[in-house]
Parts: sequence; structure tokens; C-alpha cells
Amino acid sequence: MSKKSKEILMKSLICIGIGSIVLLAFIFPILSVFLGEVDDWGFVAYPTMAIFFASGILFIILLPYYGSALDQKPVKAETYELTYPSSEPILVHLEKAIKRQGYELYLPKNSIEGINATFYCRLRYWTLVCISIVVVDELSKETIVEINKKYKQLIDEIYGYKKSDRVTAHISLFLINKENAISHKLVNSNIVQHYQRFYLPSYILDSSGVFYVARQKSGFGTSKYRQLRLEIREIIQRIKNSGSL
Repeated sequence: MSKKSKEILMKSLICIGIGSIVLLAFIFPILSVFLGEVDDWGFVAYPTMAIFFASGILFIILLPYYGSALDQKPVKAETYELTYPSSEPILVHLEKAIKRQGYELYLPKNSIEGINATFYCRLRYWTLVCISIVVVDELSKETIVEINKKYKQLIDEIYGYKKSDRVTAHISLFLINKENAISHKLVNSNIVQHYQRFYLPSYILDSSGVFYVARQKSGFGTSKYRQLRLEIREIIQRIKNSGSL
């Protein structure tokens, strides 16, 4: 099914649910005022209630799979100003902080083509959390697609046919020199999660040392998002503390 078809389906279910509520809460009571008492509203009320519950249940079931097709609402990113010794590049401090957080460098057994990315992984909260670091001058749509593809290849390599039974999370971190519309949208849109596959995009602007992290205001997987955000915050704190070591 195409992304457009998924979007139409999900929005149709939302409209059906809202329409059913309007009928039950407003239209039927108003009609009863003008038409007088009707012997039995059940012949229309019960089917409407059934449609409401059916559309709601179907929406909840499909949300983890088709939720990404819905338009992402603008949500302002969280920002953190990194302070660290200037004698070493920010990438060095970032990698040291990630390792102190308990992550280990993962070297793919098989060559994965595409962009040059470094992966660090650890098991936490019964979830394999992977942090990818990509250093680029300026972010592009192709780079985002490529790192997501590379991450999926990584999970295939680690879990193989068992991957459907595992919960995985991807903290995607870009170290960039220039901001543009693509990097702005990446971290200023509400995150849409998928069933057993969680995601937190972010980037660091190298010239200013500002860390931008996307936020999730609502939707499926908010508790897992908060866990990933905590991972980011702890790494940032470790970078700040490195100046006092």
C-alpha cells in the first residue's frame, strides 16, 4: 500500500470516529427535539456506536504500522548547549560520552554500502538501543533515507529472522556544519513511532555546539521516547562533565 493510501485510510478512520461522536452527542439529540419522541433510537444509535468502536479499534491497531503516513505536526525541538574542552573536536567528546554510557562500538560483519556511519549499541530496558553518528556538511533527504536503511541492515545482521520478536530503538545523530530546511524539519516535527521499532532523530551544529533533539508530544510509543530522551540527556551531561575531569 502506498503512503498516500495509508494516509487516506488513517484519516478516514479519524473522520468516521469523529463523525460518530457528533451524531451520538449532537445530531440525534437535536433531531429528537424537532421530531419529538421516537419509539426507538436504537436502530440508528447502536449501529453508530458499533461503527465508532470499530473505527477506533482499527485505528489503534494500524497506528504503529501506518502512523508515519499521517502528516507530522510541527513540534519545537529541545536544544542543549554543549560545553566541552576546545582542545579536541566535539566528535571525540561525543564518542567518549557514548562509551561511558555503556555503549559499545558495533562493527558490521558484512560491508554495508552507502554513507559512512558509526554505530554504538547497548541493551537497555529490554531494548537494543543503537546510536548512529553521521558526519556531513549539510543534511539531505538522501542521507536520512540512507542511514535508516543502514540501520535496518544492521538489525538484520544482529537478529536475522528473529528480528520481529525483538524491540529495537535508533537514536540517529547527525554532526553537521550547516543548517537547512531538511535539518529543521527533522527535529521540529512530532516523532511517529512504529511497533517495536522506535526512533529519536537529532543533530549537533558543529559551529555552535548546540544539540537539537526531536520531541514526541503524543501518539504511540511515548514512554519509549522518554527513555531514549533520557539516554540523550545523560550523554550530554557526560560531555559537560568531561571538562571537569
